[in-house]
Amino acid sequence: YVPRDVWTPELLRALRLQPAVNDGDLVAIEAPGPLALEAVTVEGWPCAALPIVYAELRYLDTDQAREAADRLMPRLLEVPA
Repeated sequence: YVPRDVWTPELLRALRLQPAVNDGDLVAIEAPGPLALEAVTVEGWPCAALPIVYAELRYLDTDQAREAADRLMPRLLEVPA
């Protein structure tokens, strides 16, 4: 967690961050393991790594998100050749 007074305009520009409408805090957490940081592209566009997408879907906890997470799980369990 980063105190609000740390966010100078220069730092915000360097990180390409924008202030939130409700002036919320940015939460900085420890980086996930290497599996979550692997570059992923879909049709040439950069995307979040599958473990991050799966975690977000489970966090949303809607019927649609749970179904999407269930469909994603087999891809997460694939062992790279």
